[in-house]
Amino acid sequence: EEMAALKEIIRLHPTYYPALYHLGGLQVATGQEAEGQNLLLKAVDLMAKREDPATFEPKSMDNLIEFLGANLRYDVARVFLERLIERYPRAAYFHDELGATAVCLGDEVTAIAMARQAVELAPQNAHFLSTLGWAHLAAGQLDEAEPHLKRSLALMPTNEVTKGNCEVLRH
Repeated sequence: EEMAALKEIIRLHPTYYPALYHLGGLQVATGQEAEGQNLLLKAVDLMAKREDPATFEPKSMDNLIEFLGANLRYDVARVFLERLIERYPRAAYFHDELGATAVCLGDEVTAIAMARQAVELAPQNAHFLSTLGWAHLAAGQLDEAEPHLKRSLALMPTNEVTKGNCEVLRH
């Protein structure tokens, strides 16, 4: 029923990218992977034509990125985030999310590169520093992980994820 309603919205308004995102996510979740992924990429392209990169808020994609992660669709999230980075190369948030996604896929090289890019774009972001430390931890690079995790914790001492990563580092 929800899918039918979204398809009708898209039929009437084919460039309404929020409906494309929603339907694409639902299709991925229900096994219609190719169709869903294509809709997600089409939505990114349409959004990029309408949204000024200078004023675009990357966190507006948070729900979809979290949805893909919650459904363990890191493979689809990766393709989606790569397209977002193509369209919004200065959006540190997308680099960070791709870094975290790559860790989940076991691709530590990409994880470190993307997390490092996020930190270069936003060097005082404790979350991005934590992701970079986590990526190094996942790669077994403990000496590389430590300074990023410590800096993250110094910026945000109450961050439970970073505290946990620091605990792993100590053992």
